[in-house]
This record gives sequence, structure tokens and C-alpha cells, in this order.
Amino acid sequence: MSKTVERVILVAVMILSGGVYYFLLQNQPKEISLTEPPVRTISIKKLDALDFSKYKSFGAVNFSRNGKHVFYIANINENPGLFEGKVIIDGKESSCSLLQPINFSPIDERVICGPETAELKDKDQQPQSIKSEKAHKLQKGNKEIMIIDGVEGKEYGKVFEPAISPNDRYVAYVARQGTDYFVVFNDQESKPYAVIEGSLAGSPEVIFSPDSSKFAYVARIKDKVHYNGRETDILLDTVVINGQEGQRYSNISNLSFGADGQSLSYGAVATVGENNVLKDNDILWVTETLN
Repeated sequence: MSKTVERVILVAVMILSGGVYYFLLQNQPKEISLTEPPVRTISIKKLDALDFSKYKSFGAVNFSRNGKHVFYIANINENPGLFEGKVIIDGKESSCSLLQPINFSPIDERVICGPETAELKDKDQQPQSIKSEKAHKLQKGNKEIMIIDGVEGKEYGKVFEPAISPNDRYVAYVARQGTDYFVVFNDQESKPYAVIEGSLAGSPEVIFSPDSSKFAYVARIKDKVHYNGRETDILLDTVVINGQEGQRYSNISNLSFGADGQSLSYGAVATVGENNVLKDNDILWVTETLN
């Protein structure tokens, strides 16, 4: 074999090896960093507004998964001691009865009511964790602990079921100590919060992105805001991504990562602006791009 042919073969092997290395490098599992959280770019779309000049009180706002439709119950009775509910769909009073089931269509996400909605299930919920023996909670006297990969964690008054990343590498869970709630990730506690979304119902929601590079949850924070010219104590919601808090709202729900893990969307009511001024009771669909 001539030296020229040997050189050609050597160069081809080097190029091929480099390509394989680059492929492996690009497809390595992404690390979750609490010290370098993603850069968050927010896009907000207003869907409706809670009109307190027209209605006396409101129930929870329900958002479709695509962020295009909302419904909620408004009290239209002028007497503060009486309740007369009206179903508001996409900003308009509807003919739906409160005795009818109300849900979003699995076809186009529009709001539908009546008997045909009774058996609708939220089949497209984003998968949160895969079944795994990686982590489980355990009662230890009057305390509870999380055991991850056979190693016991810190004792808490209450530990909730763990969330496990799609690649089965990471575990995050909510714990309560006294009246404070924490999210524990890699044995590191978050700051204490008044509530983690879902905790009061017994199922706190911590979600991982599909590529296992991020985890997020909704935390409720005790704060003071200025509204109608006066300072008011209030609990505000914020989305925490890899330990980083975001914009604060009076309420957040329907938290979901995009399929590529590079975006996060959720429904929100009202916003807190500069100098902690609570803005109008707008119903918003928020999308965050994560870089």
C-alpha cells in the first residue's frame, strides 16, 4: 500500500472519529444546573379580564392546553350573601348550566358542556415522571424521608411523592417542615415557600422537561403589593425553573413544557409590575422561551 493511500485512509479515519465524537458530545444527557438557570424570555397573550364592576366574585380560571380558550364561574347576584353562578366562556356569558359537566374538547380545545363531556379525560397531560424504583418515600417514626438510589435523605414532617426525570437520572420532590414547603433536588433545598402548587390537595406538581435538562414548579410567596392606592398583604405565584423564580402573578395554573424542552407555558391571572403594583385582573396565557 502506498504512503499516499495510507494518508488518505488515516485522514478518513480521523474525520470519521471526529464525527462520532461530535455525535456523542451532542447527544450527552444535559446537566441540570441550579447555578446557571436558563435565560427566560416571556411572551404574554391576554385572553380575557375579570370584570369586578360587573360580577361580584369568581371561581377558578380554567385554561385549555393550547392557551386559546378559558372558562370560569362568575357570581352575577347583586346580593353579597347570595350566589347565582354564570359560566363565562372566552369572555362571554354562556348558556351552560352549572349542573352540566364542562370541559375542553379533545379535538379543538374549545369549551363544551353537557352530557358528552362527562367522560372526557385529560389524556394529553404531559408525562411527569416514569415509573421507577429509583426513589420512594418512607415513614420513619413521626417523620418522613425520601430514599433515592438506596440513600436516605433528610427527615421532614411530610414528604410527597417524587418526580423523576424522563431519563431516570434526576429526582425532585416536595417536602414540608412546619408551615414551610421546600422543593428538594440533588439534596439541595429550595428557599421556603408558603405553598407549592398542588400541595394542599396532596399532589404537588414538579415537572421535568422532555429532555431532562430542566425542572419547574409553581411556588406561592408571601408578599406585599400596592392595589387601588394602598398596600396589601397577598400570596403571589411564581414559576421556578431550575431554582430561578420568574414573574409574579396572583395565580398560575396549567404549567407545561414544550415538546423540545426549550419553552414553558402556563395560564396566569393578573401581574405584578414595577414597585410591586398589582395590575388589572387580566387573564393571560404566558409562554417562556428558555435558552
